[in-house]
Amino acid sequence: MFNLFAAATVAARIERVLEWAPTSKVRCGTDGHGTPESFWLGALLIQEGWAVVRQRWAAQGARQDWLKKVERDILEGNTSRLYRC
Repeated sequence: MFNLFAAATVAARIERVLEWAPTSKVRCGTDGHGTPESFWLGALLIQEGWAVVRQRWAAQGARQDWLKKVERDILEGNTSRLYRC
């Protein structure tokens, strides 16, 4: 879902996916390839993109506890449940 070479649109893609898919089914990946720096950059872009979406949705009235749950699920929880780790 996230491309390291299209950093300017990460927030828009996160928002689009979360508008269409149940939050319990969304998992974020870094799209990193080989070098640790690419994984780091991918993770940073996802965090920055989610921060934009979270702020936008909070301004539109989304509850903070729901936003925290979505964040936990898409960044960690759904993957942990899928792989049972």
